[in-house]
Amino acid sequence: MNSSTIVLFPQGETQHASKVIAAQWHRSQERLAAVITAETPFHPVDYAWPDQPGDFGTMSIAGGTFPVVDTIVAACEDGSASLCFGSDLPKRNTPGWHHLVAHLVVLSDAEPADIIDRRANLSVDIQRRLLLSAGHTASHLFSFAFNLHTRSFWRNNAPKTDSLQNPDVDQLAIQSSRILLGQSLDRYRFGKTITKSGFNSAAFLETLDETCQRINATIREWINTGGRISIECSSQTLDARRQWVCDLPHGSARMFCGGTHLSDLSQLHNATVHLDRLPGELAINVRTTAILR
Repeated sequence: MNSSTIVLFPQGETQHASKVIAAQWHRSQERLAAVITAETPFHPVDYAWPDQPGDFGTMSIAGGTFPVVDTIVAACEDGSASLCFGSDLPKRNTPGWHHLVAHLVVLSDAEPADIIDRRANLSVDIQRRLLLSAGHTASHLFSFAFNLHTRSFWRNNAPKTDSLQNPDVDQLAIQSSRILLGQSLDRYRFGKTITKSGFNSAAFLETLDETCQRINATIREWINTGGRISIECSSQTLDARRQWVCDLPHGSARMFCGGTHLSDLSQLHNATVHLDRLPGELAINVRTTAILR
């Protein structure tokens, strides 16, 4: 293979037909094969920042329909047909290597070699995709509302600002993120690093309830106003950088992100944030719950 997979999920696609260009056993005892197509609407879990799970769905080939039980990233070197996964993956844009979308397919009555060069009809589980997209979109709304309502805790200019020109405490303090069905779970730490940058961690942690109320009020306002959401891509390949863009009342919120999202804030009925301090730590857990209309 000499190119990365063409991905269609940034445009919101959930169905597509494409040629199978590679397939090999991923876990042969379970009849689970990694199947690569030239193009795909399936979103894979990212190997560098695995916040959003891979899509589920089906793959139909020559009259047979096989379940896609996960979608991950694989890689292949120029001129090779052998796939690598997990810790063996090279860094993005490593010369001579291409990252690929691998559909993990249960081949109950077929061998991987039997389906290469066949045309596959790919279908994503739409409801699951919608709930993951809602959770991911709501998590970004939290990020920008979080930055807005923590700007008063900065003693001096922050080392980084977001696209709305608020201090980017979200990116400076985040430790982990996980997208669930209609939810996101994030952890932030407010220790020495961000304190030395000028953030008043003690004052912030003492006023979590008040800050949370202001964040929720702002998110409600944004959802009630509505706003178009789009994904800007440097190219159609999996390796391309993608940026989430959302029209908010005071400007366009922009954030680099490789996940899937809703197309407009009007698709949400509400999104609610809960901030919980971790006992004995300078850290908080954030749960954001999205409710679709």
